[in-house]
Amino acid sequence: MKRKVRSSEEGFTIIEALVSLTILGVSLFSLTDIFLYNRTIAIKSGMRMEAVAVSQQILDDLRQSDISTFPMSGIKTYNDLPSNPYTATPSLTALSTASSTPTPLHSFSASITYCGQAGFTCNPSSSRYIHLEVQYNGKTIYTVETAYTKFQ
Repeated sequence: MKRKVRSSEEGFTIIEALVSLTILGVSLFSLTDIFLYNRTIAIKSGMRMEAVAVSQQILDDLRQSDISTFPMSGIKTYNDLPSNPYTATPSLTALSTASSTPTPLHSFSASITYCGQAGFTCNPSSSRYIHLEVQYNGKTIYTVETAYTKFQ
């Protein structure tokens, strides 16, 4: 019985080709899934970064205000806040040209709860507890709590 020796000019069998294509397809599908997951994480991270910028702008505005003008209790709501602090701050907008000012990516809403923390006593003239919540499409993206006190 003679054995047939495979020459270098012969190709793959159809089974070998199908197996290799199946392995390649499964591998590419797995990689696509990983890329989509990473993209989702990047979008959520960017959204959170924008929400932090909005909350920072609001807190900076509050820091510049007289603490005695803050309400002793209640909730104040802001709607359609741009995620770009340059568009929300007139002094910064005036310093930059229209072409160099980035366009806000999203529009957020925010609510501030004054003196709503149990165990914190708000003094009418010198202290306020503030709970700030930034939302996008009704979903809370970022929350921060702080206490403001008046320096003497």
